[in-house]
Amino acid sequence: MYAFLNPQSNEGVAILLARQLYKCRDCSYDWNPLVDLLINEKGLNKNLDRITECNIRLIKRLKRRVEEGRKPEVDHILAIKDGGASIGFENHQILCCLCHKAKTKIGNSGPRKKKV
Repeated sequence: MYAFLNPQSNEGVAILLARQLYKCRDCSYDWNPLVDLLINEKGLNKNLDRITECNIRLIKRLKRRVEEGRKPEVDHILAIKDGGASIGFENHQILCCLCHKAKTKIGNSGPRKKKV
């Protein structure tokens, strides 16, 4: 499983979404209804494990169908510049686009480093 090395991949998004029960970690926006709709459209077996169901094509469809500000995005819990890990799932979470932008804006609002 290479998703561990690249959590931003569609496979990584699928794993992180399943871990968070298909909800934004910040505002609790719920992707479950759309995931269910996409699974039903595709005619997949509802009794299968949802991680199995959330394959790359399903994640791509989810990103295309959800409204622009609610697309799922991978976020570093602790920024890499502050010592957070860039690989693995422990330092990653899924936020909707709006929450991710807000968190990034706050994280980037501190003092800037002087260029040497």
